[in-house]
Amino acid sequence: MTPSEQWLTDCRAAGVDPLVIEHTARNFLAYLDYHSKQGTRSLPLLDWFRYYALENAAELSAETIKVEGCSVDERSVRPPSADYRAAIFQLLQRYLEAQQTPR
Repeated sequence: MTPSEQWLTDCRAAGVDPLVIEHTARNFLAYLDYHSKQGTRSLPLLDWFRYYALENAAELSAETIKVEGCSVDERSVRPPSADYRAAIFQLLQRYLEAQQTPR
């Protein structure tokens, strides 16, 4: 199994949408690109991800999510758990490795 296939398999096993990983990776790569062009130091992946996860959690808590017309109720819409964030980080690392992206 290639690294590209492996991270997709790992996403499915963890119950994580691969698009979440791809979106997060694009944000990280844009961050690296910005700092590279500015000639400034960027954070390593783990430190960047901690900040990114905190920012996303703050945005989620600020949003009012209206649930209607589906089987989901208000109690099932909640911020991601620490375990889920850890899985996202591990999958992000594997994705970047599969893409041969410097971190």
